[in-house]
Amino acid sequence: ENMLCHVLGVVAIDPAEIIAETIDVNTVAAAILARDPHAGTKRTFGVRTRRLGPKGEYGSQDYCREIGSAMWEQDENLSVDLTNPDMWVRLVLEPDRVWLMSDRIEGAGGLPPGVQGDVLCRIVDEETLLSAFLIMRRGTRLIPVMDCEEQYIEKLSKFDPFIGSRSHAKDEVGKRIQRPAWGILGLT
Repeated sequence: ENMLCHVLGVVAIDPAEIIAETIDVNTVAAAILARDPHAGTKRTFGVRTRRLGPKGEYGSQDYCREIGSAMWEQDENLSVDLTNPDMWVRLVLEPDRVWLMSDRIEGAGGLPPGVQGDVLCRIVDEETLLSAFLIMRRGTRLIPVMDCEEQYIEKLSKFDPFIGSRSHAKDEVGKRIQRPAWGILGLT
């Protein structure tokens, strides 16, 4: 986990373990409560479920409700708070078993330095088209300048329908701003 946290491109690691080889809500609720270090104290909780595979007996929202209800019945110290709970119960529901995801571990995130964001580009031939495509694959948004060949821009727009639209970021106070271009391609 420590090594993965420092690998560029890994945004987060979600450790998970199988807690039940059944989807029975009472069994799963008991397994969740058995792992809760704060059992017996007043606390709030919320349940989030991601379903994998075909929809069986439960949809994601239905399973959240059922698990929450079973947990509440098994521990009278629990109360529901879906805005800011003391603990989130994050589940992965498969057709025949349930995983419990523990606390998220933040990774380095993103791509290598200098490859995300916007790049101004002038695409006039196949060489600059290929260069632009390779840069685009690394997570950049291409901003073509006025004298680009339209046929090449159309080809690239099949891979990024937002080509030409500036990407957004947040400044130090959280205000949404247009991200400045960090590089150029095919320009001097």
